[in-house]
Order: sequence, then C-alpha cells, then structure tokens
Amino acid sequence: KPFLCCITPNAPHGPFNVEPRYSDPYKDKTNETRSRFYGMITNIDENFGKLRDEIENMGLSDNTILIFMTDNGTAGGVTLDDKGYGIDGYNAGMRGVKGTPYEGGHRVPFLLHWKDGNLLGGKDIDEVTANVDFMPTLLDLCNVKVPTDRKFDGTSLKSLLNGDVDKLDDRAIVTDSQRVTDPIKWKDSCVIRGDYRLINGKELYNVKEDPEQRIDLSKLQVELVELLRADYEKWWTHVSKQFAEDIPLYIGKDRTTMLNTHDWRNEDCSCAWHQGLVREATICNGHFEVHFEEDGLYQFELKRWPEETDHMIAGGIDPDNDVEYYSEGIEPRVEFFYSGSKILDIEKAQLKIGEVEAETSVSKTDQSVVFEVELKKGPNRLQTYFTCSDGTVLGAYYVYAKLLK
Repeated sequence: KPFLCCITPNAPHGPFNVEPRYSDPYKDKTNETRSRFYGMITNIDENFGKLRDEIENMGLSDNTILIFMTDNGTAGGVTLDDKGYGIDGYNAGMRGVKGTPYEGGHRVPFLLHWKDGNLLGGKDIDEVTANVDFMPTLLDLCNVKVPTDRKFDGTSLKSLLNGDVDKLDDRAIVTDSQRVTDPIKWKDSCVIRGDYRLINGKELYNVKEDPEQRIDLSKLQVELVELLRADYEKWWTHVSKQFAEDIPLYIGKDRTTMLNTHDWRNEDCSCAWHQGLVREATICNGHFEVHFEEDGLYQFELKRWPEETDHMIAGGIDPDNDVEYYSEGIEPRVEFFYSGSKILDIEKAQLKIGEVEAETSVSKTDQSVVFEVELKKGPNRLQTYFTCSDGTVLGAYYVYAKLLK
C-alpha cells in the first residue's frame, strides 16, 4: 500500500508572525501585516520543499501519495469592500474571503503527486470537486475494498485523475459557514453546480463568465435558481438528521483522549479557540459530548494549559521567559500571543458527568487536578469548572481522559 502524506495549512487569524527573512521581501509592496502573511506562505512553501526532500531521502517518494490542500479561502491576503470585492492585496480576482459564501471563501487548491500511481503533476483539473470526495478517492487509489453497506456523500476522482474521463456526472455541492450552535438554514451557503453558484438561496452567478460574481442572474434564470434551491433542500434534509443529537467523543482504554475548549457545546459557541484566548484567560464554559466505551474506573486530568507545558493552573506565563517572537512593532491586538498571560487565582476544581459530581481544591503549585470516578458504558455529558477566589468560574481548557480498569 502507498504511504499518505497530506499537508493542510490552516488560514491563520493571528499576528502572521515570521522571521524577517520571509516577510521583508514584501514590505515595499504592501503593509506590515500583509507582508507577514505573505511571508508565512513563503515559509510554508519552503517547508513543503523540505518535506519532499526528506521523503526522497527516506526512499519513500515513489510510493507516497503527497497532497497539499487548504481548508478555506484567504484570511489575510486581501482587503474587501462592503460587498466583498477586493480593494487591496491579492485574491485571484475572487469575491469574498474565509467565512463568506462567495468563491473566495471556499475555492482552494488541491495538489496531488504519486509517482507509482503515475500522478506526476503538470495537469490541471477544473471539475467541481470537494472535501466529500477525499475519502472515496483515496480508498479507490489504494484499491481498498469498501463494504457494500458503506456509503459516501462524495465520489471517487480516480478516473478523473487517471484521465479515463474528462468530466464527472452532473451533481451539486453545498458549502456553508455556520459557526453557530444550532445550524440555520441557508446561512452563508453556496450551492455549486458546474459554473453556477447560488448564494444564500437568492443570488445566482456564473463564475466562468463572471469570476468576480458581480452580475446576479437570479431574475434571468429562475428555473435554475429553483433547481439549485431543490439541491440545497435535499442536502439539508440529509445533513440535518443529527442536528438535535449529541455527537460524542469516545473515551476508552489503551489510549488517552484529549478534550479541549474547542470541543465544548454551549449556547453561544464561546470557547478559547486559540492560544491567545487561553493566555488571556477567556471566561467561558461548555459541556463535552462523550461516550464511555466500557463500565469501569475512569481518570480525568483537568488543566488550564496543555500537557506539553509546565505552567500552573493558578499561575501564568512569565513574559520574561516567554517564547521568542521575531517582528518588532507587533500589533497591540495580538501582543498577548507572545507576552505572558493573565494569572487566575483558581482555588477549586469540579467535575460533573451526568449525575456524578466530584470536587477538589487547587493549590498554587498544581499543574493539574485528577479525578477518578466509576462510570457506566454509554453516552453522557461531561463538564468541568475552575472557580477563582473572586467567584469567577470557567471551564478547564484541557481535559485528558482514559479508562483505568
């Protein structure tokens, strides 16, 4: 079987902080922040080259499926006007950025190379493909037999990659950006069929003839709008089946499951979703949807900081001993990424799993607190609490859980 190496750089929200040797070449072409953003892209290019060299040195290059892709449109490469059109920077002429339903929000590269599979590059495929095609394509490329009862929302692209066909069967692909606890129908959505894009169920564009999506065709092609709306309705019916259900994270033996603040469920989606917010000690909480694989004694280790650090629960990061950052004049809004952290005077920790509750004190030197509780097999909800001396309560940003016996 071939090896798989997949690189997916995420569009960053932070300070885009890189060594000056990466950002300096762009400083006379754009502003400080964007020069760092472009510098990060240069840094990714360089490291991708190092990865390819290492795969070659290991003697694995011929039989490694090497993939480069991204998860959404640019987050810092362009400035938009109030309608989503680029007015400064670069966005390949597309409208919108990450989080928007327009082409610039979801059109991304997908580069694949596999020598033994005769996928050697130098070929562009402009068919509409999407994340749902990823798994069936890899399984097909690797000749993995799929059980007959296993269905995929996407389709294998093997025949397209091999040049056996020039086009896929006509189909609709839907993207959306919800970022809410309870999904909202049509919210920030795009229905894609061929060259057409239906935005939020209302606006219609042909991106081949109008790549900037400036000419709304919805009033001229009413039947096509209705077709795409029907595509969306079918998709919504399919994906909404589990909206009201818990989607649990499984906890069992022979492994430790790390739960973090980004896994919480709560009413307003609040969480410390990046390290700057962890450093700032964002006050938020939520429950984890979990499933215990067996009856037994489970251990839960609650931490404010990830296990890779040695920081105390009730302590912080000393700015004098913080990580080195490169660029001078860093923006005030992102300084907290690199300049210590807020100290929380946490005195008490609590764990609640269904009807089971446990509590303990937190000392000034504790890096974590550990609870061991007997639990029954099956789904449940887990929530943690850190209580400060002034009464402030927040959730443990990190929980490490496992079955002991």
